[in-house]
Amino acid sequence: MERIKTAAALRLWLDSCVLGDLRTLVRGIDAYYASDEHVDGEGRPTGGGNFLLVAGCCSAIDYFGYILNDGTNDDARANAFIKRFLAPIDSRYSDVGLLMWRCFRHGTVHRSWPKRIELEGETYSIATGAGAEACDPHLAPAPDSPSTPYW
Repeated sequence: MERIKTAAALRLWLDSCVLGDLRTLVRGIDAYYASDEHVDGEGRPTGGGNFLLVAGCCSAIDYFGYILNDGTNDDARANAFIKRFLAPIDSRYSDVGLLMWRCFRHGTVHRSWPKRIELEGETYSIATGAGAEACDPHLAPAPDSPSTPYW
């Protein structure tokens, strides 16, 4: 593979490859919800793509944070990306973006299972995960989680 030599070539590769794959996945998710039949040609159930979308988004944040190179470790670089590009879209990303990235990146991407958020001094934990329905909460605990002032 030839090395990317210009900023324009890097932008094109990021848009067509990294973000392009995420756009393709979103189209598949849209098609899934537009159909009443959720089985493949052999009758096996298909999913809504949420697991792969979460994994892809975490990988993209990891990669974009690396390119941004604003920080001394993965967490700092991801947090710099979150604060610079995601927080202006929704201010809650400033509060929980890094925590969610850690849970999903380390849990979903590396172990194929989300981690739990455990709060010091509390007797419960908050399960993180990719919701299976479009109406599932975004940047919020699962509906059956106890309410907490941290969200």
